Amino acid sequence: MRKNRAKEINAENEAKKLVKAAIKEGIFENVDKNVLTKLSKEVAKEALFELLNKGKDWRFQNTKLLMLNYTLLKQHIINEKDEMRVIYDCMDENDIKIEYMWLESIINSKGKTIQILKYVDEQLNYIKNKYSENKQYEKYRAFEMSIIESKSNIEIMKELKCGKNSPKNWSDEIIKELSILLWGIDALVM
Repeated sequence: MRKNRAKEINAENEAKKLVKAAIKEGIFENVDKNVLTKLSKEVAKEALFELLNKGKDWRFQNTKLLMLNYTLLKQHIINEKDEMRVIYDCMDENDIKIEYMWLESIINSKGKTIQILKYVDEQLNYIKNKYSENKQYEKYRAFEMSIIESKSNIEIMKELKCGKNSPKNWSDEIIKELSILLWGIDALVM
């Protein structure tokens, strides 16, 4: 009885192998190998991306990047020397259309920057007032000095008379709160 059962199991295993081989062969015959290679690469890239980015909060990083470039963006919209002149000498109609599209793109970019920074300024004022009212202004000031003014940790520690980890911790706290104000409910889903 044991021999019969062993033969049945071996037969089942062989049958499974044959079915797998037939399916595999059928897939390779009916699917373009280039398409299969491309799909395999895309799946591998996606899996690698998921593994590398697991647990990262991009909203926090985006807010920090925005604030690190805050001063530069302010200069971009404040610069009063931004005067554009287009000289139409010897330009045909197509050149004028291309030049107009380029200028329109610059104007749109500057307009978006103005709107975003106006909103960021409102949120920063809200946070600044909140921390001042709660007698925690040094946290906001550490954020301001570190992120916006690019002051060193030593300079912040001297001015605020705090520990060496406090400026980073306080800045991160402000950035997390600012992330919620900027990104809304999406910032809470981490």
